[in-house]
Amino acid sequence: MDAFRCRDAIVSSSHGNITTMAQEFFQRTVSVVGEDPPAMERFILDFDAYTKSIILEAEDRVAGHQRTVNDYLILRRDACGAKPTFLFFGLGLNIPDAVFDNPLMISH
Repeated sequence: MDAFRCRDAIVSSSHGNITTMAQEFFQRTVSVVGEDPPAMERFILDFDAYTKSIILEAEDRVAGHQRTVNDYLILRRDACGAKPTFLFFGLGLNIPDAVFDNPLMISH
């Protein structure tokens, strides 16, 4: 996530190439869609939730852990990747925070 937030700086990381790829990806995205800080922060938060959830799924698989149906559905809301995907396509549209903070949007 630091690679996305610090687009102009080289982020020190033990992950090397993946950090560089993430920075270059986000720099190219901004060069195409323009600056949209609120949407970019929402994208980063949702992408972070996505990456954490797929790590949890992998850990569950390795450990042989099976979640309850309710716990699985909660995890899948982030692990399916829909939120960051939709937000990515909305970058540069300058959608007001009020739209995302609307109770109807939050409930879905």
